[in-house]
Amino acid sequence: MATEYSPLAADVYSHASLEGSANQHAQDTADWRGSTSSASGVAGTAPDHDSKPSKKIYIVVGIFFTVLIAAGVMMCIMLIDTLTDPEARYAHLKNFCSHVGPISKAELSTRRARLAEEMAHADVDVFVAEAGSTLFYLTGAAWEQSERPFLVVLSRLDNSSADPRQHEYLVVSPAFEHDKAVEEVGPGVSLVYYQEDQSPYAVLTKHLGLDAGTGAHVVVDRDARGFVHFGLAGALAPGHTASSDNGGALVRQVRGIKSTAEVAIMRCANLATKAAIRAVLESVKGSTTQADVSARIATALEIAGLSNTWSIALFGPNAAAPHGIAGNAGLRLTKGMMILLDAGGQLHGYQSDITRTVVWPLGATTSADGPEHFARTTLVWETVRDAHIAALAAIRPGALASDVDAAARRVVQAAGFGGDYEAFTHRLGHGIGIDGHEDPYMNRGNAEEIQVGHCFSVEPGIYLKDEMGVRIEDIVCVTNSTAPYYELFGATSYLLQDPLKDH
Repeated sequence: MATEYSPLAADVYSHASLEGSANQHAQDTADWRGSTSSASGVAGTAPDHDSKPSKKIYIVVGIFFTVLIAAGVMMCIMLIDTLTDPEARYAHLKNFCSHVGPISKAELSTRRARLAEEMAHADVDVFVAEAGSTLFYLTGAAWEQSERPFLVVLSRLDNSSADPRQHEYLVVSPAFEHDKAVEEVGPGVSLVYYQEDQSPYAVLTKHLGLDAGTGAHVVVDRDARGFVHFGLAGALAPGHTASSDNGGALVRQVRGIKSTAEVAIMRCANLATKAAIRAVLESVKGSTTQADVSARIATALEIAGLSNTWSIALFGPNAAAPHGIAGNAGLRLTKGMMILLDAGGQLHGYQSDITRTVVWPLGATTSADGPEHFARTTLVWETVRDAHIAALAAIRPGALASDVDAAARRVVQAAGFGGDYEAFTHRLGHGIGIDGHEDPYMNRGNAEEIQVGHCFSVEPGIYLKDEMGVRIEDIVCVTNSTAPYYELFGATSYLLQDPLKDH
């Protein structure tokens, strides 16, 4: 127990000390001073009650430790979230599309026959495509482009048959890639090889007999690189002609009409993308960054079975640029802020493409920026939703692509955001299939008629500089000549407070 200080105690203590030695007195005095120091907090003096810490100090210390503890808890939560096994977090997505198989060899053969029929109608004798989407469509071979051309050729030079679908099918490959070529296109295909010191175009024209004679019309796929087109044209005898499939007229009539098997693949790819988007957006916390969201959606899509995945994740005002800019990549979420997530991937060579814009946290009805900001957020989001609904209502066989774009744009204009490209800055949508963007394109300048078999995106948006960006994107396929005219792959967003319902 600490010794209480008093003058009497000091006197008694000093009297006793005088009876000892001077050295002992000094030691005892020092001991006593240490004792009173413990009691009063001031060495060798009586306690000064006026020097006690004020209540303000205790409050400051309390706040400091409260903040410190809160920060520690937040760091632990972030660490746990980081270390969570993504396989467990997205386990429900595993094998999402395992029931859907790739395009069959029989369907590949049907495609080539359909293209040969289009060639007959257009008086085309030979069609040539190089490695890329059209070659994959016709052969199933996912060959990468290089300086050595890998070509697929459909020839109707022997047109003695009355069947317009009759054709010769062959593939031109570098000779040293023989085994890989057989593996890619399968056995039984006519393969024509060229050595490293040979021109692939000279080898091809000789094989077809086009190094002599006259009158043949050769068309090169519009996506072929220029040196392929010019190389082939230069190898033909002067009496033959070579042209590009400008506008893709031949291929578009075939690739643009999706088969039941193609629709099944894209349906599952897009449903998987919606499920992955929901799983990711439901896990977003205040500490999550745009890069975190992109990394998580890539993981989720890959677990679902998609490859070549991609995403665009944008927070708040960063989404005012539809595909994002460097901007404020470190922007942190606040209550009521928007998250725009555009994502997709590939399944058996076919693409998905879905965009959702949600308010954070999901279901929020207020904003950290006040009620006026949240009211404006709601107006923008619901206008985009209504434009999306209007576009869907305009889809039917025979309608023009421009009509569908116009239907969405009228809604945006009526809400006060302009009827041109003021806020709705891009076209309504694009075709989708093997390529993420392909014919038909839903823009106001496209007078192409929508047909049964067309698949495309419906993605109206409003983008307000330094404020926000909102886009809702779904994929539809036109499936019937009577209502219902189309299939929308999965649910869309109808309510701002529950934008991922049934995803």
